[in-house]
Amino acid sequence: MKTLLTGEGAEQLESGALLISKVKIQIFDDQTPPKTRMVIEAPECVFDSRAKNASSAGSIALKSTDGRFSIEGEGFMWNQSISSLTISNKVETFISRTALQSDTSEGIPIQVKANHFVYSKDTNFGVYSGDVEAQEGDRFKMDCQRLEVELPEEENAPQRIVATGAVKIEIEAEDRRTYLEGSEAHYQSTGETGNLRLVGEPTWRTDLYSGKGEQIEIRDLNLQPSFSVSGAAVMTLQVANSSSVGDADQTISLQANGYELKESGAEFSGNVVASSDAGWDLSSQYLTAAIEKETQSVTKIVAKEDVKIQQLVDGKKIMASGDVDGGALSDALIVGNAVVENPEFQSRADRIQLQRQGEDEVVAADGHVSFRIPRMPFGKRGFLGLSMRNDSEERLPDGDNAGELVITADQYRLANGVGQFEGNVLVKDSDGSMSCRTLRIGFGDSTRTIRSMSAMGNVTVINPEGKLSCHELEGQFNGTDNRLVRLVATDAVEFRRVNGVATGTRAVFDVLRQEVELTGEPELRTRIVKGVLTQNVLTIADVLIWDQVSNTFKARGRYRSKTLPNAPVNYER
Repeated sequence: MKTLLTGEGAEQLESGALLISKVKIQIFDDQTPPKTRMVIEAPECVFDSRAKNASSAGSIALKSTDGRFSIEGEGFMWNQSISSLTISNKVETFISRTALQSDTSEGIPIQVKANHFVYSKDTNFGVYSGDVEAQEGDRFKMDCQRLEVELPEEENAPQRIVATGAVKIEIEAEDRRTYLEGSEAHYQSTGETGNLRLVGEPTWRTDLYSGKGEQIEIRDLNLQPSFSVSGAAVMTLQVANSSSVGDADQTISLQANGYELKESGAEFSGNVVASSDAGWDLSSQYLTAAIEKETQSVTKIVAKEDVKIQQLVDGKKIMASGDVDGGALSDALIVGNAVVENPEFQSRADRIQLQRQGEDEVVAADGHVSFRIPRMPFGKRGFLGLSMRNDSEERLPDGDNAGELVITADQYRLANGVGQFEGNVLVKDSDGSMSCRTLRIGFGDSTRTIRSMSAMGNVTVINPEGKLSCHELEGQFNGTDNRLVRLVATDAVEFRRVNGVATGTRAVFDVLRQEVELTGEPELRTRIVKGVLTQNVLTIADVLIWDQVSNTFKARGRYRSKTLPNAPVNYER
């Protein structure tokens, strides 16, 4: 026996059907002995014994015997042979313990409203259709056009729920609401909780964030919901820039194969592409965005594997690569073979930090630092201008044939037009090299123009025509074609050329005239050629001026000079 129909009174109609009052239909399970699972009650119905169905245009109420499920409506038909129930209008259902229940919603039933309802005992599915609304207090709301529910048996919750047709879901957790939309939603019970999967071009949004993908999955729906998006996943984040004065909030758009939203932030994986209205773009394989709980703003971004960054600063494009660890790239640390480049320079290091200070962009690097300025428009004398080439020669042209300046160090910082290099500094250009402990370069309007240079600590300059060593070296440039105008060396100065060597405590190089003025007990050992005779001469004076082009000298103040033996002298050590 599957069902039993009873009533308090019956009247036979002309059609042969019975008009039964105070109808009660009991639906039994398949156990032995059978137990009543559900009871249908109605004020009256028409029962057709030949078709084995009962129908009425009036009200109907269905309840499960355990009290967890009830449904009401107007107009119904009960088919006894296949144990199915159809309710035609104003369907309203209550489920006392649902797939959407949590500790905070204990005792709050889920309510379902629809235009139409069909139930089949054989499949144990109830199907709602037409303007379906489902709600659990203020915590969960859903609208759709069709809702299929596997009605509860021994378990405390339905095992499966399928919603189709313009599905809209609203979830509240920790005083924050999440809105989701899609063409289809699937719920699957997992015991104490359940998972919800949304497909059909699904989207989601909160007050600050939004996203979409091919599939959205919400896990632990009854407990602390978290959800993931997969397949062409897109998300928009808000970043509050409070690290420096004048910075405005920025919006970050991200794309990935998938991402997962957690209480601490969002994790993206697979072909991640991020772009900001603040002017930067990033690509990587993995990216994590940390979100501050109170403000719901992104506080930090970490990107790993195949990281590439492109940032627009003052209309110039900066390119970078390497793992990123930073505050939404307004204060980003690039690690692991980090590279930063723009049309003016290229920087490589173990770690490079990009910082925003007001309107200025700061680049700081440490660990195996390399700073390269390509196509540097130097004069023919190169970066340090110590060559004996005639000044009338044209400077190196711009373009691929122009000079290149490469600086390596332990670390550097580039900010406000000044580059500060520290530790094992080595500078190379097409004409020679310089080594020192620290180097400070003052750039002009760009890093391709140099205004000043200051080197300290065991400074050594080497080019094909000589060598300079001192403790400190300062240079002034004309700032247009980087032509060195003046060079000052101090403390333990030694200047070696093909034809001589000069020492003193201070040397001033007049680069245009190719003269060196030495003070501080200066000495000059030089090879003087007179006709066919060659003499090695030692000169000591208060002030010595050595002409590099003619290899002659002048002295001021007290001086003495003597001829040295004509034994070979190696001035180029």
